[in-house]
Amino acid sequence: MFDHYTFADFAGDEETFFSEYFNRKPLLRRNAIKGDPKDILSFQKVDDLLNLESFHPPYIRITQGPRVVSETDYTRSTVVQRIAVSSVIVPERVYELFRSGATVALGTLNNVIPPLRQLTRIFTEKFAAQTDISAFMTPAGRRGRAPHHDAPDVFVVQLEGTKRWTLWEPPAERKTKRRIYDTIEELGEPTMDVLLEPGDILYLPFNTPHAAEAKDRMSLHVVFTIRPRLWEDLLKSTVAQLLDDPAFSGFPYLAAPGGDAPVGELKEMLRLLQDKLGALDPDAEIDRLVGTGRVGVEGSSTSRALQGLADIDDIGPRTELVRTASLVHHVDAAADAQSTRVTIEGCSANLPSVTAVSLQQLGPGDTTTAARLSPGLTLEEATVQVQRLARLGALQLAAGRDA
Repeated sequence: MFDHYTFADFAGDEETFFSEYFNRKPLLRRNAIKGDPKDILSFQKVDDLLNLESFHPPYIRITQGPRVVSETDYTRSTVVQRIAVSSVIVPERVYELFRSGATVALGTLNNVIPPLRQLTRIFTEKFAAQTDISAFMTPAGRRGRAPHHDAPDVFVVQLEGTKRWTLWEPPAERKTKRRIYDTIEELGEPTMDVLLEPGDILYLPFNTPHAAEAKDRMSLHVVFTIRPRLWEDLLKSTVAQLLDDPAFSGFPYLAAPGGDAPVGELKEMLRLLQDKLGALDPDAEIDRLVGTGRVGVEGSSTSRALQGLADIDDIGPRTELVRTASLVHHVDAAADAQSTRVTIEGCSANLPSVTAVSLQQLGPGDTTTAARLSPGLTLEEATVQVQRLARLGALQLAAGRDA
């Protein structure tokens, strides 16, 4: 659904963003969203979420002023398939709290809505860091949370209504900890005061103090949160990787009295660690750290595996198919045998020998049909074989071709 979005759609020119704004100062981009911002999320889509009995805390959090509203104020218990289920949302109570001025936050929506998961991957790939997407609804004329700064970098995307954002300089010492400020006065003069309208994007480096207030209409915005890995986090990961060596698995007697204390052993361990750090390939380690940062958290995907399996049932004798990169191992390819046993990604199957030979001759990306892959078989028999191979992953429907 969101295949057309790129990182540049959110941050603008990539070189300019990383040289002038990243980790330095906020960036405002007016009317940056392609198409209708409500395609990302809308009040109507939030209504649908709230009316799902499977949507429940901690994916929803409601605050009223400085107070976090107890979950018991807007949830109930129910029975599903004779099993008690607690914390089921009561939409009417959420709406009542919202009408009375509460802010409704919907967290980690990429675990709930597959297309949003697709959007977070854009940031995860670019920053090599965990990214989540949350939504915030604020009634007209109401301020959301008290002035605060967040641990992650954020990209704010205004979707409906308008919201005024006031920003201040980050604290001198920036850490990945959230802080709520007691008064606006302690923050000094703002560095930016801006009204976001639908389609606008605002980037805030981590720890940027801010306050936001809905104006004449109730507001809906989403926030992409990119959780920064500081050098201290990255170096801890590097050292932990090096310490995963049997040489460091000894159990020292630290409390040994007098000269028996293992000072010499400690010096040896430090020398060994120093040697390993000195021998470390920085380029390879950066690649490893990038890889670990791009491993997304578990959550919803955009897989359509069941639909793909259903499409296989509609494959006909002349349907265009593509050979995948799946490994095919011929276990028994005797020339005089009527059938050949093959193993495809660990699954074994007996194929007509003509089919097995044709499959062996296909390279990844090559196209075929049932009739071409199994010469000599009836069209019905040949179709059955390509359907089997598609289910095993050796073939797939050609792009843009109907079954």
